[in-house]
Amino acid sequence: MSPGYWSETAPERPTAAEPEVTDMVFRIQGRQIPTDHAFALSHGLQGALPWLATEPRARVHLIHGPQSSNGWQRPDDDGLLELSARTRLTLRVPTTRVHDAQALSGRSLDLYGHTIHIGDAHPRPLSRLSTVFAHYVNTPTLAESESDFLETAAEWLNALSIKPKKMLCGRTRYLKTPDTRLVTRSLLLADLTPDESLVLQTEGLGPHRLLGCGVFVPSKSIAAVYDPKDEH
Repeated sequence: MSPGYWSETAPERPTAAEPEVTDMVFRIQGRQIPTDHAFALSHGLQGALPWLATEPRARVHLIHGPQSSNGWQRPDDDGLLELSARTRLTLRVPTTRVHDAQALSGRSLDLYGHTIHIGDAHPRPLSRLSTVFAHYVNTPTLAESESDFLETAAEWLNALSIKPKKMLCGRTRYLKTPDTRLVTRSLLLADLTPDESLVLQTEGLGPHRLLGCGVFVPSKSIAAVYDPKDEH
């Protein structure tokens, strides 16, 4: 992966926004979960909150453990994530669904034989930071190379009236479902305008949002997810 060009600026401060969606952040208890828990988590959440399946702006954030290196790197796809007291489960829902999402508190979910207990939750507004990244973006079959994937991502962004200035994609990762294996890449965008950042976090990118794909979160620094020294 070529480093491209980057002009570092002073760190930004998150700015609370009032968009049409918000993140609901739940405390959870558990010991371990599979790294690839997308299908089990999505299935369990839709069983507990049936409206998720028909809510077009509902998104599921996959769970990330302390060893995830700010979310950009994760253990092997067939490994286990160690959960800590700080690990959270996050759903992105329309603001009109915040009360409905609270019904998840007190439930337990089985993720391939590993149980998590869901506690209380609080809403976390989206921010307007100009750098955002997604842990997983589903890769079309004909766009699995890095250059083809970035070209496809640019087309998706253009459909949202977003003109990408800086993009980096990470290595290929896989998410298993009973029917197929989804090919994904992580994706980072920088130098977005505040409105572009909110649009991308609200709309997402690509398919399978309830499986954690195309869900963007803000990042205060590119250095948290990319270091040019890794190329040498």
